[in-house]
Amino acid sequence: RSIAGLVLGLALASVYGILVLLVQGHNVWYCLVVTVVLGAGLGLGMAFSMKTRMVVLLALPHFFTREGKMLVMMFALCLTLQGPGANVLHNVSQLAKALSCGAELAQNQTVERIQRAKEPLLNLQSKIKDIGQNAKVVGDRVRKFVRSIMDSTRHVARALRNVWLWLTRIGNICNRELGSPHGSCIRLMNEAKDRCERALPLFFHICYVVLSFKVVCNVVDVLAAVFCTVPQYIQAFVRKNVAAPITDALNRVREEFEFNISVVHHFNVSLNASKSLGQVSLDMMEAVQHQLEPYHRGLEIFSYISILAIFYLCFHAMRYRRRYLRDDTFDNVYITRRFVELDLRRAEQGRPTVLPLTALER
Repeated sequence: RSIAGLVLGLALASVYGILVLLVQGHNVWYCLVVTVVLGAGLGLGMAFSMKTRMVVLLALPHFFTREGKMLVMMFALCLTLQGPGANVLHNVSQLAKALSCGAELAQNQTVERIQRAKEPLLNLQSKIKDIGQNAKVVGDRVRKFVRSIMDSTRHVARALRNVWLWLTRIGNICNRELGSPHGSCIRLMNEAKDRCERALPLFFHICYVVLSFKVVCNVVDVLAAVFCTVPQYIQAFVRKNVAAPITDALNRVREEFEFNISVVHHFNVSLNASKSLGQVSLDMMEAVQHQLEPYHRGLEIFSYISILAIFYLCFHAMRYRRRYLRDDTFDNVYITRRFVELDLRRAEQGRPTVLPLTALER
């Protein structure tokens, strides 16, 4: 019925779609769906419904009222927060990608270095294993011959070993337990005097007699030195005249069985991992996206402020129309208080009145 209303509705829907697409950066499909729905609603409504045209024409001037200015300022504030916030999240995502790429490169380099470092160790391990196998074969053949020699000398070696250990232990125990004989003797004398003073506190002068026996410590020092020195002389004598000849003889026997072994080997090395490097990088990116998901959701809420503002303006326009039609004094500069008083006087006099207004007058 109204081509102008149809054109105006389509124009408003198109302007809103362009603003949502270019300013707020919504998805193209979201902008297309919203534009089509608004275009169909506003275009058809303004073309065939007078109430729809009235609501839309009443809602447009509300952009210049106090509430409209507040909505525009809120929308600008949301855009101000949404832009830097989205930029920060984008930078964090790019930084995570860079770190993931760097970590993947570092892992590649590390695996390569580890593989190169393992090759000599694996070679050495294989070589030692082969040498051990060959030495075991040779040792099995020589063991029978050496066993016959070792059996004949086992009894003599065991006796010499027991004597050697006894002398060593005697010297060590002597040096560790007795220490300085003179110092130990003096310490015992002092401890005896202290115990005497604690036992006889009233006759502590008698305890000083113990100190006169410190002369005995000198004699003990001489005897302890002689006692600790004798095992050392015996040990040196046994090492020089008994142990050294036997050791030389065993060394000559051992030199008879020394031999060289040459080994030629081939090997293959395979390294396995529970996850590939690409999967590790993908897991890192998924973790970063999971951490940033709440912030993306929070910024998406600001992007829907415009559609809420449209609903608010429509509600405000419908409320304004309802109050304007039901209340004759609402936003009416023509019907003043003086006009109402004059109309009441005419009603009291029984004359025709103007108020209330008829539907046509409204």
